This record gives sequence, C-alpha cells and structure tokens, in this order.
Amino acid sequence: MLLTLSSLSRANETILISSEKSDFSTSAVYGTWLDQTMGNLQITKGPAGAEISGYATTRGGINKTQNLKVSDGDTLNLELSPHAGNKAHALNILLEDGNGAQVGWRFDISKLPLDKSTLLVAINLSNPDFVNKPGSKGKFDLQNITGWHLQGDFSSDDPVKVSITKLSISSK
Repeated sequence: MLLTLSSLSRANETILISSEKSDFSTSAVYGTWLDQTMGNLQITKGPAGAEISGYATTRGGINKTQNLKVSDGDTLNLELSPHAGNKAHALNILLEDGNGAQVGWRFDISKLPLDKSTLLVAINLSNPDFVNKPGSKGKFDLQNITGWHLQGDFSSDDPVKVSITKLSISSK
C-alpha cells in the first residue's frame, strides 16, 4: 500500500538520500543515469537533494551497498519534486538481501504537482510490489539487507526530471 502525505514523523529513521546529508555517494550508477560516452552522471547532489536530470530516462538508476535491518512495520519513504520536462510515470525502490533476493516498491509520480515536494510512503515492507530476483533462499530477509536501488521503472525512454529530497526507512 502506498500513501501520499504532507509530512511524516517517525521515531527512528535511517536516511539513504537527503538534502541535509553533505555526502551523496552510491556504489554504482547505471543505464541512462550515467552518460556512457562522456562518463557524466545524470544524477548529482543539489540543494534539494539528489537531482535527476540531463539525459536520464526511466531506463537507469543508482545502487548503494549498505547493510540495513528493518522490520515488517517499517516504512519506505520517498520525498520528491517532479520538474518541468519529467515524463516518468514511476520510480522504483529496490532492497536487496544477503541471499541475492531483490524486491521492490513502485512509486507512482505521474500525477504529482511540479516543483512541489511530496512524500510518498510504502507502509508494508513485508509486502513488496514486485520481486525482481528471487534469491537463493526464496524469501526476502528484512533482517539482512545488503543494499538498495533507486531507479526508473524501465518502461520507456521517457525523461526523468526530479529532485529527491529524501529517501529513508522509518521504524515505529
């Protein structure tokens, strides 16, 4: 289930991307979020957080190796602002566990207002929207997350023009 909220206050929050973080590092940038000919990133650290622009389309993304432990009741939070020229319908957040399983949540951004920060929340981490890879053990292990991905939905070559203000996981 996905909610759209104006704000969220949770006791414990693990920040993955934020406009407040001074560093913005990833393990890899792939697809159209990396200009293969020039080596230029189409996702950069900006004043509003992570800026996805330039030649980025829905056929790209970033990933980061990061050990996390989450629970069923935790939420995945994506705060973003679409900008003029954005044609992407959705962004995906994937979590990967130590057994190679990848599960994801689809965040519909097609009807969000331009240049206005909106918080989208996936409220059930034990029930992902899709399984990208089943992994060696068959069941996704929330207590053994080894990394995450932020990516387009790979549905088209539509341009992605958004600012990610915050990507986080919150506990009760």
